Amino acid sequence: TYRESPRSPFLAAAGADLPAARSHSEQTAREIDEEVKRIIDAAMERVRRILETRRAALESVTQRLMECEVIDGVELRSLVEASTGTPQLVPGTDTERRPARPAAGEAGDAPHGVADGG
Repeated sequence: TYRESPRSPFLAAAGADLPAARSHSEQTAREIDEEVKRIIDAAMERVRRILETRRAALESVTQRLMECEVIDGVELRSLVEASTGTPQLVPGTDTERRPARPAAGEAGDAPHGVADGG
């Protein structure tokens, strides 16, 4: 361990409660801080874009939760689809849904990556 304290040495404020012997330089600490900031900023921007794109669905779900406080997955899906037409993300992924390309002889009603009835 870096010290007796259970806190991470990377979360310590500059000059506050630093271990006597550090295992990294000030430059390394700055680079770590800059990379963490870059990751957080990128995630915040992604969240902002998603919320802006899905605002109607978010407001619809919010209004329904204000009315009844609890909704199940079926109702949530129904509210989102009614607000946007169809989910833009396949559950469990972070890529946009693409139109299905049916194999020879298949109808191809379900979008790619989504099981029928699910």
